[in-house]
Amino acid sequence: MTLRNQETSLVNQDAIQRQKLNTENSNYSTQKQNLENLIANHDGNLTDVNKQNAQFTDNIETVNGFINVRWVSLWEIATIFSPISPIIIIIILIIIVWIYLRHIGYIPRVEWQ
Repeated sequence: MTLRNQETSLVNQDAIQRQKLNTENSNYSTQKQNLENLIANHDGNLTDVNKQNAQFTDNIETVNGFINVRWVSLWEIATIFSPISPIIIIIILIIIVWIYLRHIGYIPRVEWQ
């Protein structure tokens, strides 16, 4: 009877070990498939990056040119940035100053008869 018990025990252990082996193989296959999918995704990403890199370098243009720098006077700055002519502004300021000076008595009144 002990041989039968030992045989049964060994058969049970063998079945358990085979089950463990099958489980391990199944887990390995799943992990292997997941890693292969990740590798395929990364390969696809590398292909896309290389394609985008090629498109980017195709769109780069070089420009040759020069910059001309010259001195600009205050009058030219006023002409560029003023919405109306600086001459008109100066005439208006002269008239306003003349009227003010005449009002306070610095400029004598001239009357025509």
